[in-house]
Amino acid sequence: MLTYVPGTSRVQAVGEYLRDRDSILRDLLHNLQIACNRVKVQAYQHHREVNFSVRDFMYLKLQPYRQASVALRSSLKLAPHFVRQFQITAKMGPVAYKLALLAGSKIHDVFHVSMLKKHLGPASTSVGPRGPSSPA
Repeated sequence: MLTYVPGTSRVQAVGEYLRDRDSILRDLLHNLQIACNRVKVQAYQHHREVNFSVRDFMYLKLQPYRQASVALRSSLKLAPHFVRQFQITAKMGPVAYKLALLAGSKIHDVFHVSMLKKHLGPASTSVGPRGPSSPA
């Protein structure tokens, strides 16, 4: 940001205008930083650190009207959000995991941690070629 250097203008009114402008810009920048910090605090207030390991079983949250190739449902509106358990095959990034989906599923196999919920208890007994196939 370019600031006005006092004494560089020959006209006094222009110098006052540029000093006022610099003061207003400093105040705006300060208020913008305060607002950014407030938004950051609000965003991280409900943030939770989640780490899963490879070979853990996860329940997958699906969109009922779009992702019907993974789970068939009789009532889309009343179906559970997390449908069945799948095994994690790889960690793709800090918040992305690759799951072993069923062979006929037509969706991408990498999911964000917000779409996963850890399965507690013993794993499913019937395991298909790409993952467990019993409903949760």
